[in-house]
Amino acid sequence: MKPFSILLIFLITLFSCTDDFNVTEPGDPGDPGDPGDPTTESNYFPIEEDNWWKYGSSRSVGSETTTAEDSTSIGETSTIDGEQYRLWSPVQNVLGSTDSVYVAKQETTALTRFQIQLPEIAAVEGFSLPPVVMISPNSSNESLTDSIEFNYTGQQIPVPEQNGISGTVTPEIYVGLSSYHLNTFDNIELNGGDNYEDVYFSEFNIFLEIELMVNLNVSGIPVDFTHLLAPEQKAGLLNTWYANDIGLVRSEYVYELSELDLTVEVAGIGEINLSDYIEDVDFESVVIEGVAELIDYEVN
Repeated sequence: MKPFSILLIFLITLFSCTDDFNVTEPGDPGDPGDPGDPTTESNYFPIEEDNWWKYGSSRSVGSETTTAEDSTSIGETSTIDGEQYRLWSPVQNVLGSTDSVYVAKQETTALTRFQIQLPEIAAVEGFSLPPVVMISPNSSNESLTDSIEFNYTGQQIPVPEQNGISGTVTPEIYVGLSSYHLNTFDNIELNGGDNYEDVYFSEFNIFLEIELMVNLNVSGIPVDFTHLLAPEQKAGLLNTWYANDIGLVRSEYVYELSELDLTVEVAGIGEINLSDYIEDVDFESVVIEGVAELIDYEVN
């Protein structure tokens, strides 16, 4: 089995043992734009096939930081729940997720939906989030553009026999997603001095709660119970800036999962620490954070 990691701040390094996620100001805050005529729609994310963007990125996982130049592009079309999506990849260093995101645009409303794949987190393999609206051009500043809640059952994790205890642990995960249109700028300076016009600034939040369904065999006696590994908490933050007729020009993300309770009471045994019994799970707190800045692009 592939080893799992607990990502503290999501998932994020910024999200290190705190409920508040802070994003550094990228430059001059710019002038807030007027939403204007709702029938005039900006194209904040051109998703025509073969459009591409190159980013300079910095990504930290725990104490290790890497820098890179990443080229991303729009590729093949796929049907998801009856809607046509285009593949945008690779985006790991751009959005903090895994390799690819599926993007769909509703031409009648200009809503742009992302289907994002989460990285591995807290003994749970990465999984796809449902499509969520990330860009809503005609929405007001500081407004909620989408909100989704759902539950996910993770992969069953074996507990190898040790000290007379064996069995399985299955994560049950509550996920809450919310996206906000924070502001629209007529012009703004980003990425150390680049000026962009008509920029859509958004925030995407992830809330998680993880409960473990524990099924143990203790010296031949079945012991079944649930354990709250992680109470509901803010576990991910993604801030993005999209420029009209260009696409994503800057992103900042941080993911973390804190407040983990690894200690449980087992009948007939007493208090045990789950990390001592579950193999292939790294319960060390790890924070993931990153920044990506647009270097070059070509869009149709």
